Amino acid sequence: MNFKEKDLEGYELECYQAKKKLANDVKALSNDFKNIEVIKGYDRCSFNVILTMSDGNKYEINKEWKEYISIVRYPYKYYQTVSSYQNTEIGKIDTSKRMKVLNAKKLLQKIEFEKLMNQERQKLEAENLKKIDDFLESIKEYKFDYSKDYNGKIKSGEWVVNGLKYSFKIGEDGYIYKKIEVFYETGNTIEDFLNLTDNKYIGK
Repeated sequence: MNFKEKDLEGYELECYQAKKKLANDVKALSNDFKNIEVIKGYDRCSFNVILTMSDGNKYEINKEWKEYISIVRYPYKYYQTVSSYQNTEIGKIDTSKRMKVLNAKKLLQKIEFEKLMNQERQKLEAENLKKIDDFLESIKEYKFDYSKDYNGKIKSGEWVVNGLKYSFKIGEDGYIYKKIEVFYETGNTIEDFLNLTDNKYIGK
């Protein structure tokens, strides 16, 4: 516990006591759930119920809207190349029904499904990252202008040669969108247009 109960008061104390009850209820289900604790979150009334299993994996247990029990791997990992659509598809691995009443067997089942879903996300992330790395390696000898994110990772690029432009963009799910197009930096007069249509335009 990273705080003292005696230091809490008002709504913050109520929030903690609700999570403490949930933790005690889970702990009472089975000896499998003996390593459970309530830790302080980031804001004033945020507390997390964290269950540590015998294999060392940690899970956050929560009561959501309408008192349904949710279980997610803790701490939460963001998979940068797994899209929301792919996450939705992976979520279908969990074929169990939503749990409203705590039950040891159902809780263990939920944990197993959560483990399988995380394994699938890790596998998909590794495959997507390899595709991206292989593509970037294949074009590194060419003079691309790259755009990078705040972590310095390449997100898009373009290369203009003799009036043609090759561009690419790395999507949310690791898919690489590629495009080849005619690209001239021209004036905007009717003469420029007529010269282009007659293949007489000389770019600057």
